[in-house]
Amino acid sequence: MFYVNAIDDLEKIDGDNDTIGLLLCKDRDKYVAETTLKKNHLSLGISKYKLIEELPEYLERKLKEIKG
Repeated sequence: MFYVNAIDDLEKIDGDNDTIGLLLCKDRDKYVAETTLKKNHLSLGISKYKLIEELPEYLERKLKEIKG
């Protein structure tokens, strides 16, 4: 993954933990993820997430409280 290597080369300093990267896919596809990361020797975890169109009501209330 280009950006992980770029961050390591350009920004990482002694004492920093290993850089991690996220591969976001529209659909869960283990083959795509494994193929993308194959030669990078990075740990691989695959998960599913759901995008929502509207905020849940309790978050909507909290945002309004913050805005004042």
